[in-house]
Formats: sequence, structure tokens, C-alpha cells
Amino acid sequence: MKREKKVFYRYENDEIGRNKFSIKEREFYAANRNCFLTKEAATAHFEESYNTALDRYKKIIAGIEKLKESLGDFSYNYFLLGDTHGIYDEGLFIEISVNGYDFEFPQE
Repeated sequence: MKREKKVFYRYENDEIGRNKFSIKEREFYAANRNCFLTKEAATAHFEESYNTALDRYKKIIAGIEKLKESLGDFSYNYFLLGDTHGIYDEGLFIEISVNGYDFEFPQE
């Protein structure tokens, strides 16, 4: 018995780090994660998930602002080191300014 692929709909992020999602039509033998048989079901699921993520994001930002108020000046940064031959180092760090010094603590 030959298995037939089915058409499923799901939202995919088109740009890393930018939350630019669009609905895509994909063919699979079975539903993968976040795959739905209709565009409407995919959209409803995506919008619910996005609203949950947005709520969490707002709470994180509010928490960071409270930390800044209680701890003083700090920032959360990303660095990328490289040249025309490629990227040779990248990462995240928290920068804390104290008495004119900018201390950078790497995040794993």
C-alpha cells in the first residue's frame, strides 16, 4: 500500500530574530509539529501561541526594568567577531558599568 502525502499548513519564521512569520503549505506523510489541515486551524493556533509568547516577553522586559531600577545600569548584549574570511567568535554577555569600568560577563 503506497502512502500518500497530505497537504498541511503551518507558520514558519522567515527571518531569524525578527518574528516575521508567514503561513506555508507543506506536504508530509503525517502531521509534524504545528501542522494543520486547514489555514484557519493553523492561524488560530499560531495567534494563540504568539499572544502567549508576547505576554511572556512583556513580563521579561518588565522584570529587566525592575532589575535595572534595583541594580543600576546594565545591558544584555550580543557580539560577533569576524572578517572577510568568516565569523570566528560570537556570544552573549551582560555588561555592568561601575565607576567608569564596563565589565562584560559572558553568558553560556
